[in-house]
Amino acid sequence: RKWKIHEIIDEKDDLNTIVKLQEIRKNKDPPQSGYLRFWDLYSTLYLLRRKYWIIQNLEQYSYLIDAILNPAVSHQYFLRDKDPDIVKFIFYTFPIFILQGPPGTGKTWTAKELIKLSLKKDPFKRILISSKEHAALDDILNKTFRVCQDLDINPKPILVRLISTEKEREYTPKSIAFKHFPKQIAIKMLNDISSWKPENEKY
Repeated sequence: RKWKIHEIIDEKDDLNTIVKLQEIRKNKDPPQSGYLRFWDLYSTLYLLRRKYWIIQNLEQYSYLIDAILNPAVSHQYFLRDKDPDIVKFIFYTFPIFILQGPPGTGKTWTAKELIKLSLKKDPFKRILISSKEHAALDDILNKTFRVCQDLDINPKPILVRLISTEKEREYTPKSIAFKHFPKQIAIKMLNDISSWKPENEKY
């Protein structure tokens, strides 16, 4: 629902505030009373609902509870000359591994190498990467794209960059991220299907 605020009236003899709304599209009538909040808090409320859902369903994942309440190792430090070890260490750690470090210490490199190792072990593995920053996702996407090109895997893994329609407009068609938006992947698949020809023409 969306309305445009037309007028705000503070009643002198009451603590209430009257808000007159102007409809900007077809909606049901607004409630006679309620609370006003900034529109940008909508995403925050969504995150709170997700956290509530996770907490309510946490009992179904007992191994996560054990990892949170009774971690096997609280801290593990790695030196730069031991980089290959940390990738295998993370890969074989179950169920969760938290990697923390300041900028420039190799977190993105570690993520890239972990993806590379995962695909070598299982070329059809589904991997989800999330971040609060678009730049970080684009960076790891670019590195993962190059990793997939170098890997001896056929067919090549499909990389999908999920993003809002509004944010999608900020990318140029030549960027790697643009080529991996769901719509562009679907277009490519349709083009491949339409241009496909059997190896043996008699079929």
